[in-house]
Amino acid sequence: MASLVAPCRSQLPHPRNLLLLITFTIFVGSAAADPAQPPQTFCKPVERYTSCKKTLMPKRCSLMLSALSRRLAAAKEVLTGPQFDIAAGTQFKSDPCVQECTKVVDAAASNTAAAVAGGEDALVRLKGYFFPLFIDNEEPGVPCACHCPGEKCANADEAIAVEKMGDASNAMQVMANLLQSFSEEEC
Repeated sequence: MASLVAPCRSQLPHPRNLLLLITFTIFVGSAAADPAQPPQTFCKPVERYTSCKKTLMPKRCSLMLSALSRRLAAAKEVLTGPQFDIAAGTQFKSDPCVQECTKVVDAAASNTAAAVAGGEDALVRLKGYFFPLFIDNEEPGVPCACHCPGEKCANADEAIAVEKMGDASNAMQVMANLLQSFSEEEC
């Protein structure tokens, strides 16, 4: 008599599934044994300046103030520092745009230093200084948007000075726009 029972199959999983099961078990086991390290950040913490604490965006204000301070210091160093080529340096520093930029950078650096130090109305003074230069300026161009005298820069010092003046001008423009967005209560 014939048996109606189906032929018995092996209770083991297919070799491919068995390999998958073993791999998964090893992976999960190693992950549980060695917890993942948190990702490392390369950003340093932002110092929040006391003059920016009343603003709605104290972190952004502090970042912009810090960047402005760095760029103004770099521009001031290049503008007031000695130049290698004396004749070209004298011609470059006697340019009216460069002389005006030197005055603007000096005044902006002192106002920015006061804001970094945390004076009571330091942001108001900085805003008051930047407003006529960048916001309410009828003249085309902005301060420190200078070029080398003549067709091209006479030497590398002039090219670096023009680049640093442009960086300082851009940073002052960004800070002026940020300060303009603040209300009177925030400053």
